[in-house]
Amino acid sequence: MAITAKEVAINKVDPNSFSPRELEEISQLHFQIQALSGIVLSENEGSFSLQFLINVGQADEKASRTYIGGESVVKFENVQKFTSCLQMALLEATS
Repeated sequence: MAITAKEVAINKVDPNSFSPRELEEISQLHFQIQALSGIVLSENEGSFSLQFLINVGQADEKASRTYIGGESVVKFENVQKFTSCLQMALLEATS
């Protein structure tokens, strides 16, 4: 039975009770977001690429992990709108 890092933290499970292989499994990221290169035209204009990756497993112990995902270009304008909305939502949630 696989156990996640979140379950270890929530249940305060002793990490010393796991084998090295189990600890490696727990510490693996199952979802990644990577910011890649982009173009800056001005302080408010430009874009960059984001990759979204999901870990779908490992064929065997000697193989590397397999990820699937997608890539998209993000405009600075949209990042600014998103972060502004996120800040407003956080303020509302904490007041």
